Amino acid sequence: MSDKHDLNHNFQRFDTPAAIGVHLPSRTGSPKKLLLGMFVGAKVQRGKNWEWADQDGGPESCGRIVETRGWDNETWRSVVNVTWASGLTNIYRVGHKGKVDLRCIELSNGGTYYPLHLALLGKKIEEACDETPQPDPCVFSIGEKVKVNVDAETLHRMQDGHGGWNPRMVDIVGVVGRVHRLTDKGDIRVLYQSMGTARWTLNPRALIRVREEVSVGDLVKVSSDKDAVIALQKGHGEWIHVMSCILGKTGKVVKVYSDGDLRVSLEGQIWTLNPLSVQLVSEGTSLLAPEVPLNTNVSNLLSDLMDTQLDLTITLNIDRIVRAAAQGHLEIVNDFFTKRPNAVRSC
Repeated sequence: MSDKHDLNHNFQRFDTPAAIGVHLPSRTGSPKKLLLGMFVGAKVQRGKNWEWADQDGGPESCGRIVETRGWDNETWRSVVNVTWASGLTNIYRVGHKGKVDLRCIELSNGGTYYPLHLALLGKKIEEACDETPQPDPCVFSIGEKVKVNVDAETLHRMQDGHGGWNPRMVDIVGVVGRVHRLTDKGDIRVLYQSMGTARWTLNPRALIRVREEVSVGDLVKVSSDKDAVIALQKGHGEWIHVMSCILGKTGKVVKVYSDGDLRVSLEGQIWTLNPLSVQLVSEGTSLLAPEVPLNTNVSNLLSDLMDTQLDLTITLNIDRIVRAAAQGHLEIVNDFFTKRPNAVRSC
């Protein structure tokens, strides 16, 4: 702590968004401690979870931490950059997904703190949801984005009687999912598309709503406004001519960078896009397009396509042709394109 704030000011500490505030004493007169540990400048060696061969130069080699940071947008302050005696610098886990690659042999100064202002580990957090008989703010709606907002140990306790605990739930702490179903008991079934469509039943009091934002697995549609996209792409993956082919197209987000830029899979290629260049589409939207009822007469479908003489570069019409092909009516599709070779244009 840098003590820039008025030391005579009294604070309240909130350990979770739903927690009841704990009144704290002023910093004046409170004991102040030096924070020592694996910070920048600390001397380290390979540790318990080391699995990088002799990247460090050997079991007895030492290095210095030169940076502490998060792992993309998954975990915060969970990895460090270390420069070894050989001059090699690389990144190592110091808490990311429960792994610690290093052990500290010479502590470094990480600042100061006030012990009386910190929460006690293992102490049950009192939450307003447990106290107030009101329309429960912990109730969620299907389709809402949520994330677990307590640590793994707290989640373990809270899952008792709410779907139970599984050790793999450690991986969902802090990860954004979407409400898939509400159980009869009031628990929340959450879908995690970024983790292979994993689904977990969770205590609603362990969850918080997440502001609507683009996440891995979401479907997004690229703006059709070429001039706007060109301008927006500056400094965000840039613009190249062949990107004209993806304007107005829908793809799936495969990565979200820490600065908010997106990696989007579109028609077999991966593009880096400014999030302002796309809009989120509902999860029910298919990449291929509107469903054609199973009882649709294919001849009528073809007749409709021919009568309207639709431009096949429009996604809707491509999808209807794909649907006819998927139903096995290849002779109809072939006949359609044979009679209209000019209906297909390349980008």
